[in-house]
Amino acid sequence: MIVNGLKFLVGLLVLGAASIPVVQEIKRAGQAEVSVERWLLILPYIIVSLIAIVIIFYIILRFRLMPHLSWDYVFGLNQHTICYLDKSNLEFTKTLSIIPLTRCVNQASYDYNWTGSDIKSVILRKIDGNVTVNNVGPGIIANKGKLLIHFNEYLRVLRKHECDVTYLLSNENNTMERKLIITVKRPTLKSLLRVVTNPGVRLKDVNASVYDMFGDRKNTCKMIPLYSRKFGNHHNAQTYYEWEIKRPKLFSRYEITWDIV
Repeated sequence: MIVNGLKFLVGLLVLGAASIPVVQEIKRAGQAEVSVERWLLILPYIIVSLIAIVIIFYIILRFRLMPHLSWDYVFGLNQHTICYLDKSNLEFTKTLSIIPLTRCVNQASYDYNWTGSDIKSVILRKIDGNVTVNNVGPGIIANKGKLLIHFNEYLRVLRKHECDVTYLLSNENNTMERKLIITVKRPTLKSLLRVVTNPGVRLKDVNASVYDMFGDRKNTCKMIPLYSRKFGNHHNAQTYYEWEIKRPKLFSRYEITWDIV
């Protein structure tokens, strides 16, 4: 948005500079002398007004539509993987590659929402740190809340720092919404959505959608068919449904939906 506004202003200045010889020629010919002088007088005010509009629009967008955004770090990778161990037990893994932009980054957080029965446990892998989850009681993890990843030291600026957080999930009541979502709330180099099934679980109608995310307005942009691939031998092969998004758009939501055969 800001880049486009600056490009518009630069184009306006170039156009104004290019028109100076024409204006001078018009003045020499004695034509429209009064209107040209008035235009030259108000041109600086027009330029300042356009710059002010761009700045005001950015402030409104930044602080009213996106109050949850923070630019102290960006994601090299934001990956969501959900794996069906069987129809009632699943694993969800969030894989992050964090790139700090400042020297004071020692934690990352995100919102989660599990619509199945309950969350059995949360496991932190690959990093030296700990996690804090939204607990509702001793040994109980709320199905919806915020997870905080806290590192034991400040992360090095502009270096990639990877971590995995795995949720062990139960869907005994068969209440889970069959969807996997990444909402792009900060700059990201690559996002990846992956649905994995163990033998005995088969999926159908696997599709991907892109939604705009301005306030509460969400519009479907397109539907993308996903194709499966298998790993392992014939008897214990896992099936993968994978969607890779390079440089996902800010303020958008990427979603995979499916059904079970």
